[in-house]
Amino acid sequence: LCATNSGNGGPEFFEHLPFVDRGSLPEPEELFYAAENRIFSALRNAAETPVENTSPTDTPETETDSLEGLQATEAQLTKVELEGGESVVEEILSAEPSSWHNGCPAEQLFSQHQDVLRTPAAYTALIRGAARFGAADRAWELAKEALNSSIKLPLCVYNDLLRCTHECSVEKDIWTRLLEGFELLRASKLRPDALTFSSALHSLHKSNLKAIDNEDGSPQNFTDKALGLLEEAKRLGIQPTLGLYANLLRAVVTSRISKTGQAYRLTEILADILADVENSWDCLSRADVFSSVDDYEFASTAMFCATVDTSSAVSIRLVQRVYDLVHTRCGDRRFLFRNSVDARGFYARYLITVMLNGVGGVEQLAELYHNHRPIFQGNQRAYEVLAHRLKASIFRWTDALEKVNTRKEKFDGATLENLEGEASKAFETLGEMIFDFVAMSAKMPQRLPFYISDSLMTFSFVDPWVEIRTPLLPGRSCLRSISEEGCRSAHKAAVAFAELFRCHEARLASFSSDKVQSFKPLTTAELTALVRMVLHPTAFNTGRPDGQQSVAQREANERALNCASDLLMLNKDPMIRERSRTSDVGAMEMLRSCWFTSSQSVTERVWSVLEYLAGLKYISGRCAQHVFVEDGSLWRVLDAAEASLVPEGKTRAEVGIPANSPQIQIINAVRTKFKEHVASNTPE
Repeated sequence: LCATNSGNGGPEFFEHLPFVDRGSLPEPEELFYAAENRIFSALRNAAETPVENTSPTDTPETETDSLEGLQATEAQLTKVELEGGESVVEEILSAEPSSWHNGCPAEQLFSQHQDVLRTPAAYTALIRGAARFGAADRAWELAKEALNSSIKLPLCVYNDLLRCTHECSVEKDIWTRLLEGFELLRASKLRPDALTFSSALHSLHKSNLKAIDNEDGSPQNFTDKALGLLEEAKRLGIQPTLGLYANLLRAVVTSRISKTGQAYRLTEILADILADVENSWDCLSRADVFSSVDDYEFASTAMFCATVDTSSAVSIRLVQRVYDLVHTRCGDRRFLFRNSVDARGFYARYLITVMLNGVGGVEQLAELYHNHRPIFQGNQRAYEVLAHRLKASIFRWTDALEKVNTRKEKFDGATLENLEGEASKAFETLGEMIFDFVAMSAKMPQRLPFYISDSLMTFSFVDPWVEIRTPLLPGRSCLRSISEEGCRSAHKAAVAFAELFRCHEARLASFSSDKVQSFKPLTTAELTALVRMVLHPTAFNTGRPDGQQSVAQREANERALNCASDLLMLNKDPMIRERSRTSDVGAMEMLRSCWFTSSQSVTERVWSVLEYLAGLKYISGRCAQHVFVEDGSLWRVLDAAEASLVPEGKTRAEVGIPANSPQIQIINAVRTKFKEHVASNTPE
């Protein structure tokens, strides 16, 4: 284990080990953390299994021999003691696999074979193992013991000693101990490298983190000392690595200089670092960049430091420079991240900072979303900021439309066209965001997240049927609150939701009733929004002025109406087959689309919607105030439905339609509900 940690095991170290492929040998950390490497794991298992509970007649001979061997091992281990005379069995059994302790195999081996293991390679292995796995005091003790014995240690040992300095339990200033480590290095006549200074900066950073976590402690300002280490490295002709820069930035940012009025220093330091890295990075590969694991921390640390204070244009430019350094300079450098979590954090910080500071228009926002869809869908904050920016563009357009309609303010054609274009792109992008949420959902959630519900409401509050006529735009007779492209994007997202509902109900149908809970993923407002989104394209498919529709328009209308009907009827309790959510406003939207896309004729779908309305317990105020009701269109539909029951040229009495026929009851029920609502809300 120690040999693998230090790399000083020699060329024949793995010669007789059972590894077939030596190119895939486990990492030192894997060997250390593996439970199989704990020689006392079998002893713990034996202690947990009482020997007397096992019948001798039922135990095979091999198991008996194994049990006797374990008992003999336990008897021997009880006698094992260190030089100080303290038994280590209890410490061995209670120690965590990830910690260094006095009775670990390496310490036992070192103490039992003092005659052959007092060599530079053995000391190197033991010191580096103790330094890496939480025994900093022991590592320093062994290093001084080796130096007192005139044993020369390699540079990697001093690097590890500097790196673990912050873990020392002895009450001593960390900077004093770091200087002590550099003095030992100078006495050994070894030339430091970039990793030496990086390790010292790492300890400064960790020391401040420990002070921040401690309620009584306060971080020290190591900024000047950290910059001094960097200058010393450059004086010695050492080219700073990414890991050194990362630890330098972390040491500075944890010094809390922003609270001392010196935040500008962090900006200046980061700008100098980026300038150096940009000049030296022409065409690099992974092998050219990485010299230690700290190199993985540079990109995330630089982005964090760039976003600490974004109040100035200089800080925003730094954020963009860090992003360009990783993502666009000399190709894609996403291998700079340690894992996907660091990558998501890097891009989330960049995206949120750029959007909050108003950089770019709607086109740039849409491009950001297209380039980083997984980040937006995986980070609620980034999604909300983008949605807020898009809705701001939509609000500016709707506000301008209202002013044009009321003639409160004059607009030129170019301004209106620009506002309309931005709103159209905003609607289109917002629809894509909702669609991607559905596409990335493995199953329907019990409740929609708030930010998704809020996005649905944006489409619910616009009416594509309303046309505002203006002569400001030549060649166009009217303006609408939402463009045809935005309607298609909304329709696509709502259709995806409907398909997700169908899949979920199909899964619920395979369970028995006692195992299924009531499924109510949508509120009434969300259901209304989805129905409206599905029907938005029908406002553009009503046909030419003569009422004639193309084949494509008729097919698009049919698909939209079918999906809207599914949304209204599909949202039922899977066991009792009753609608758990209803939407009278959604039904009114569907009735309007059916009426205007069928040349104002009564079809089977019109009767279906009227039956839906007649079956509701009550009519809401929003439904009664719907524009289709207030302009008298609903009453014309009811009159036309009643007239369709009577052949042309005849009266109802001649045909003999009874008053209790289902169609007449539906018409009367709808009339009564709306009249009662009007009467109940009329002031006395």
